[in-house]
Amino acid sequence: MDSRTVYCAAVCLDINLTVRLQKFVQLLEFCDSKSPLIVGADSNAHSVLWGCEETNKRGEELEELILCFNLNVANSGGEFTFSTSRANIIIDITLVNFPTSNSLFPQNWRVLSEESFSDHKYFAFELGEFEEETKLTRNLKGVEWQKFTEGMNAAFSSFDESDSIETDVNCFYEVLYEQLDKIAPRKACKPRDGSHWWTPELSSMREELKLLLTYKENPIMASDGAR
Repeated sequence: MDSRTVYCAAVCLDINLTVRLQKFVQLLEFCDSKSPLIVGADSNAHSVLWGCEETNKRGEELEELILCFNLNVANSGGEFTFSTSRANIIIDITLVNFPTSNSLFPQNWRVLSEESFSDHKYFAFELGEFEEETKLTRNLKGVEWQKFTEGMNAAFSSFDESDSIETDVNCFYEVLYEQLDKIAPRKACKPRDGSHWWTPELSSMREELKLLLTYKENPIMASDGAR
């Protein structure tokens, strides 16, 4: 794991309140695309996304929030997480955001048989190890191509063709990389943060989606925010 802070939160989404709890949404916004976030939530919602047989209205609302903030559900399997004499259902879920999915995605998620002395069962998982990806690149700006050409000519001045074209091609690439290493040696560079395919247009569309979801919950508040 790297030195970045990983945020972990336990959230109870009260069945009598909206799934878009203010503090919960603020946490998602704070970590959005920047900091790894792992949320253990009592969702009080049904969705096939986390193993329920059907999706209810509350589940649809939570799915919208998950889509809005590019979250992933780490739940695996179909074992119930909540069990009483009246109902057996999966309502306890683990959510992770993109930075977590990209490096620390929970592995081996499972419901434990250990007695929890609650209607809710324990669940556990292991975090994947974060390994900083190291890429070697060449900076070809300002390269002395004349020196490169001279080096290639010198290397091939005494080149003898073999009976195998494959051998000759391998030899060519070996000389090519050797000369490139002299004028533009490969250096380690850190990968770019976030997703390479994400664009400003998608960010704008996501903000519009957030506003629509807010309007759905509170039209007056959304109208004030859009001014």
